[in-house]
Amino acid sequence: MLWPSATRKEVPDRTSFACDEIEEGSVMELFLQVVAGGTAIGLLYALPALAIVLLWNTAGFFNLAQGDFVALTSYFLYFFYIMMHMPFVLAAVLTILCLGAVGFIVDKALFHPLRRFNCNPLLMLIVTIALSVFLKNLIRAIWGTKPLSLGNVFGETPLNFFHAHIMPHTFWTVGLSLLLIVGLYILSQKSLLGVAMRAAAESREVAQLMGVKSNFIISLSFVISLMITAVAGILATPILFLIPEMGDSLGLKAFAATIIGGFGNPLGAVVGGILLGIVETLAGIYLSSSYKDAIAFGILIAFLLFKPKGLFSLKISEKV
Repeated sequence: MLWPSATRKEVPDRTSFACDEIEEGSVMELFLQVVAGGTAIGLLYALPALAIVLLWNTAGFFNLAQGDFVALTSYFLYFFYIMMHMPFVLAAVLTILCLGAVGFIVDKALFHPLRRFNCNPLLMLIVTIALSVFLKNLIRAIWGTKPLSLGNVFGETPLNFFHAHIMPHTFWTVGLSLLLIVGLYILSQKSLLGVAMRAAAESREVAQLMGVKSNFIISLSFVISLMITAVAGILATPILFLIPEMGDSLGLKAFAATIIGGFGNPLGAVVGGILLGIVETLAGIYLSSSYKDAIAFGILIAFLLFKPKGLFSLKISEKV
């Protein structure tokens, strides 16, 4: 069923959940709430940023449709949890698996043929723009444009943490995100798959000569990147209204996090995302939540002008 089109002004802003829970109190209480809320928001930026870095390092192109996959995640979760009345955990697992399957199909249908012909990375970038437009229109065709809501499944009652009132969603976001980041670190640094992924990132041709199936590794990287994005979408959905364009801001800020932290550096993506989230939270408290986007992108412009390599630039050595 298609609903009438909704403009952005008709959609209330629920993204500043960390700012909304800030109450009057001592300096320490305010500090804890700012750090907790800002870290939670920042990790929602850091997870798609990690997905961007993973795909860039292994496949060598930037996915401009990353935010749209976040939106697709939210609608999949809405379908399983609200429309199919499944338990939230089961709906979340099925959503992650669906995004992985979508990643496999998209890679095989779009990017694998382009890799076979060694297409210019600029062409790959243009394909991701087309993919972004396609995903938005696909969501509109299936679910319409009316804002939908999942409800905060993590609970609405703030928890007392050292006298600071923090929403349960914040704890879940920080805890699950950190577990995923640690798991990704172990996967990339301590497993044979991680060795193969790093080998493909260094040189696809040399890795192929050493017996690494580069095309399979790149396809798997695309699948993993979308599954990481799916986790971010699942954590963000309870505090966002669902509209086809909901992933635009999240995708842009994930890109900003990669630039601030150092493009191509996984640690930089995490630090950049958390820094961006805390700055946004402070801006929402002391200025206005309407300025938080402008400040976030102002920081991005400043880094591009004065420190384009970011906080943790990768040091790459080449053997001659």
